[in-house]
Amino acid sequence: MLYALNTSTNVAVIGAGSMGAGIAQLAAQSGHTVRLFDAQVGAADSGVKRVAAELDGAVRRGKLGGMTRAAVLARISAGRFHG
Repeated sequence: MLYALNTSTNVAVIGAGSMGAGIAQLAAQSGHTVRLFDAQVGAADSGVKRVAAELDGAVRRGKLGGMTRAAVLARISAGRFHG
């Protein structure tokens, strides 16, 4: 039996490329707060921008409202590796 995560569960995505950004977007659209991490400097920020561009496209196509776009994007942030 499959169980969905409660939306109060925070999600960390390691790797901010196409796949990681997509996973972050899906988790955020499902109501989770998401931290997107990548070892490469600036990659996590780029991943968040990639998600924003995808959401913008969904708004242009009429698949997503602007308020929903803003709420989804507000749940995603770029994390930083320290070391």
